[in-house]
Amino acid sequence: MTFAPRLAISGLLLLASPALGQPASPATPKVIEKPAPEVAKSAPAAPGAELKTCLAIENREAKDPSSSFKVAAGTKIYAWTRIVRGEIGKVTIAFRKGEQDVFTQELSVPSVPFRTNAYKTFRKDDAGDWTAVVRDASGKELALSAFKVEIE
Repeated sequence: MTFAPRLAISGLLLLASPALGQPASPATPKVIEKPAPEVAKSAPAAPGAELKTCLAIENREAKDPSSSFKVAAGTKIYAWTRIVRGEIGKVTIAFRKGEQDVFTQELSVPSVPFRTNAYKTFRKDDAGDWTAVVRDASGKELALSAFKVEIE
């Protein structure tokens, strides 16, 4: 019976040999190098404002915004804007026909984000293609909205 304990101890030594500094098994995982991901191309900056044209402002929002208006002479068309990026200060909303600003209004922006609006009263000779533009204090265009006016 003296043989059994010796065999048991020698069997344990064989099982424990990898833990005692013996070479690892051939199933060692290989390190696979992946190529570096491509650097994302910079996307254009998001617009600094949202701009809509409409016939009325309700609860500080543009009511039924549109890009085409068939209105009677003397009707106000609003340019509603929400400033979403930029600095506190002033913005200018311009109504432009062709390349010329026909009407501009400077407005305060006490915080960002901020909603504000301006309007122009359209007369019988004002039919045609228009653009509303919102600009920051330096004159940079933050947003624009093209619209068509037909006077009845």
